[in-house]
Amino acid sequence: MSFILPILREPDLADIPELLQTQRPLVYCMAFVASRFVPGRSAQRNKSIQRNQLIPHILRVIQMRSDIGKYSEEQQWMVMQSLAILYTWASPLGLERISDDDTINTQLSHAELKSAVETTALSISLHRSAEDVMKNLQAGGHVLNSLSLHKYLYWLWLYSSAHRYSLLTSTPPTLREDTSIKLAPRILESLLEDHLVGRILAEIDLCLLWSQAALHQYSLGEWWSSLVIGDIDLSTLAVLEDLDGALDIWRQRWFPTNDSGSYARSGFIAFNYRFARLCISTYSVRLLREVSTEVPYSIQLEITMKSIQAASHFCAFITELPPLATDYLRYLADTAFLKIVYGCEYILRGCEILLHNENTTKYLDTVADVAQLMSQIAIDANHAPKVYGDSILEKVEHIRERLQNSQSDSRGGSSQDSADWASTSTFPGESDLVKALTFNAASIFPF
Repeated sequence: MSFILPILREPDLADIPELLQTQRPLVYCMAFVASRFVPGRSAQRNKSIQRNQLIPHILRVIQMRSDIGKYSEEQQWMVMQSLAILYTWASPLGLERISDDDTINTQLSHAELKSAVETTALSISLHRSAEDVMKNLQAGGHVLNSLSLHKYLYWLWLYSSAHRYSLLTSTPPTLREDTSIKLAPRILESLLEDHLVGRILAEIDLCLLWSQAALHQYSLGEWWSSLVIGDIDLSTLAVLEDLDGALDIWRQRWFPTNDSGSYARSGFIAFNYRFARLCISTYSVRLLREVSTEVPYSIQLEITMKSIQAASHFCAFITELPPLATDYLRYLADTAFLKIVYGCEYILRGCEILLHNENTTKYLDTVADVAQLMSQIAIDANHAPKVYGDSILEKVEHIRERLQNSQSDSRGGSSQDSADWASTSTFPGESDLVKALTFNAASIFPF
């Protein structure tokens, strides 16, 4: 679990008999999540029975948060770890009914668990753990195995998770950066050699790029809002170019070697890096829609194709992994698959609009490869990657059929792109590429 959830450390979880004696609620939560990944049809009935037996124990863990103040610091930490496990592997779209009782399904839903873990973290002042860590480091103390550091890393992980979920859903973030987050790279700089510290700091640094860019363009600090303050012109897009450049600098810091070596060493950081670049690129398209002057088609096309390329680069990440890493994909949280779905759906919308662009077939092939891989790694028919993968494959085949049945022989040369788009757009009456791509944008994602 620790390779997906960085607040867990393998040595702390290795002695299961000891954990059963001292932290039984944590073991229940681990077993509850692990039971979801038992393969094979013959195991389905036993899995269902096992999960039903665990549900009362899981609900008691969740109930512990209401009186968390009366527990010792160690017990509070156990509750926070347990909530993190449940929250991480909960499905945002509720693809699987955990129980026949709707009340239980609600209690174990992603939204409820997200709220539970964040409010509990605030109630026990996890953000103040930064002060303890800083004092210990200044005094020359060893903090790597300290509870104060573990709590601080938990707080940072919780913030970065909320930030990425906000980007994914275009909703306001439920946790905003404070000094404990802004100063994290400086406070923990001496601990970078620890791989979990390094991974969490890299993701914090990545999240903070948005707030830094917002100092120059206010709307970047509120990416979830469709309201634009002030006039937007092409010069505004220069800020996004700066953000893109800041992302390159970030990459040089956290990935000093070539791509393949970096991904093998820290795939999750690379995954979130590509997702951040996708978000920046798609936000550029959305912002371009608000430009007060008419934008030449060539500029629209350039920015649109750049965003589709970013989506393709992000989605293709899972197809580039070595076999062992690919096998681990099935254990990812559903939110990771939803990010991939977002990228695939964005590409498909672009392919529908630019049906005869010379790169359309290539992008459709990329999406198909990604969707097929998701379907293949699924545990069963109800597993998120299977549901998402099959749905995407159907859409790919539909667009391929449209392409094959089209009467036009054009393959999207640069001089034909505008005409091609106009003749194949699924948004009649629109004469603006960017507006067509962002038309009813909420339909790209099922939130």
